[in-house]
Amino acid sequence: MKNFRPVLIRILIGLLFVFSGSVKLFPAIAFEMQLVMHGITNWLLVVILARFIIAVEIFTGLMFLLNYNLKRFFMPFAILLLSLFSLDLVITVSLRGFSGDCGCFGQAIRMTPLEALAKNIVLIFLLFYFGKLKTTEHQRSLQVPAAAFIIVFIAVFAASPVQYYKIGYQGFTPEKEIHTEVRSNTSQPGYAEKNPLQKDAAENLRSGNNSLIRNTQPKEEIQTEKIEYLNEFISSPVIFSDERKVLLNKGEKIIAALNMECGSCLDAARRLAVLKSETGFSEIYLLLYGTQQEVPAFFKKINFNFEYKIIDDKTFFSLISGSPPAVFLLKEGGLAGFWNYRTFNLDSVKKKLSKKIIR
Repeated sequence: MKNFRPVLIRILIGLLFVFSGSVKLFPAIAFEMQLVMHGITNWLLVVILARFIIAVEIFTGLMFLLNYNLKRFFMPFAILLLSLFSLDLVITVSLRGFSGDCGCFGQAIRMTPLEALAKNIVLIFLLFYFGKLKTTEHQRSLQVPAAAFIIVFIAVFAASPVQYYKIGYQGFTPEKEIHTEVRSNTSQPGYAEKNPLQKDAAENLRSGNNSLIRNTQPKEEIQTEKIEYLNEFISSPVIFSDERKVLLNKGEKIIAALNMECGSCLDAARRLAVLKSETGFSEIYLLLYGTQQEVPAFFKKINFNFEYKIIDDKTFFSLISGSPPAVFLLKEGGLAGFWNYRTFNLDSVKKKLSKKIIR
């Protein structure tokens, strides 16, 4: 059994690294969003950096499986990687607490930062233990590792092609930089005036067409597939937190897709709270991405309560355009307004709300 112990540990570590890297690719935007949210990079560079990190993870695991240069290079390198990941987790816990998903296994397995930190510590000790065991390994040539890295690198970029986000590269607002005065307008002056609804949208609304209005916003703001998914999402009643079924395609509604760990989303929720207080418009519904355990802390931060629904990965990433939040104004099922983290401001929303609903 002792002879098999090093082999079992090596295969276990290798499979964990390969699995951890692979699942981050589906969807890659979830990992990209995490890197930007933690302030590691911006939206311009993250599309490359995220895939590079994923490729390194998979490559490291593959080298353990192939048993190449482990004690000489890849075992210390794996310890270094886990240490860096753990440092990021410690920073995350200090800033955001123990709740939330660390993203260590992508969207496949949800783990809190504390659980992920414990997992990394166990793996580091396991690697040190592996280093003390007598093992045989391949150390003859660098050709196999070099070829493996090139293949993995190409495979990662082929599986998840780079897509630069047209809405901008600023990404998330770090939580410490969120404006406490939610009444201020952080969008560019005059931006809303430059993007009015086109005439076909108004004609659809007047004619009573209940299908979502296409091409009512510039292409860089919301893609056609996002509108089609939204149309599908609101086509049937949605059950929110108060167990009430809501017909989102009837009347005038605001829905917002928010990541509960996203600073810009928190800022948007605060602004929606001000909107509700100032206008009396109550048909505001939050589609929250995260876990049920994160909800109380989220609403405590904004000091306001909304009806909400926890949404899954597919729904969230199908609704947002690049980086959240995504805020939609619906009138009789038609898309009357769309805002992202750059364009969302209270004045723009108020202009599009029907005058009769504003007290």
